[in-house]
Amino acid sequence: MFLKKAIVLAAAGAFLAACRHGGYTVEGACSGLSDGDTLLICEAGDWSVCLDTAIVSGGKFYFEGAADSMSLCVVRSLGQRNCSMPFVLENGKIKIALSDKPMQSKVSGTRNNAKWQLLMDATALYGLKIDAFASSLYNADLSHGERMALMDSIAVQDSLFGETVTTFVRKESDSDFGRFMLVYFSDFMKPSEIEETVAAMPKKSQAHPEVRALLAKIKGKGRR
Repeated sequence: MFLKKAIVLAAAGAFLAACRHGGYTVEGACSGLSDGDTLLICEAGDWSVCLDTAIVSGGKFYFEGAADSMSLCVVRSLGQRNCSMPFVLENGKIKIALSDKPMQSKVSGTRNNAKWQLLMDATALYGLKIDAFASSLYNADLSHGERMALMDSIAVQDSLFGETVTTFVRKESDSDFGRFMLVYFSDFMKPSEIEETVAAMPKKSQAHPEVRALLAKIKGKGRR
């Protein structure tokens, strides 16, 4: 289920200049990493696509650039895979507290990242349980019944995750962020829920190419 620009901690003048030009800045502090460690910003859906890098300095890191549109990315440690944080890449002042301990990383600063953090807080436990159940499946000593029970447990957590995401997207249906989340999390929603959510959106959002493509996709599946 769930990355764009960097360089070491920059001077305040560069920070202000980026803001004046309408770009984004990402200021971060990290725990569990050492000075000289490399951080990457990658696409959320494909960690192999690196958009930029940074070097930790004084326990901090800094990114800056310009975003043409809202996208979901992840800042992650090159050496410690569990040290990562998904966030909404958008123009504005973004702040990230990056930790090597699960559930302790946080993002804030822009309005949409504050909303994203709320969604992560609401779904984090489901993700942890799914990971735990999935890891247990590798136990070669499990009986068929035990393996099936784990699969059922994963399905329950996946369903709860989907319900939480659907509720969140519907609540944000009148915003660009809600549209963005609808497209990103559409695989966790039923076709009827997607159609109902789109119907509640402003006409501008309904006409967005990604939303129209999503509706065409689910209608195409219904015909097969």
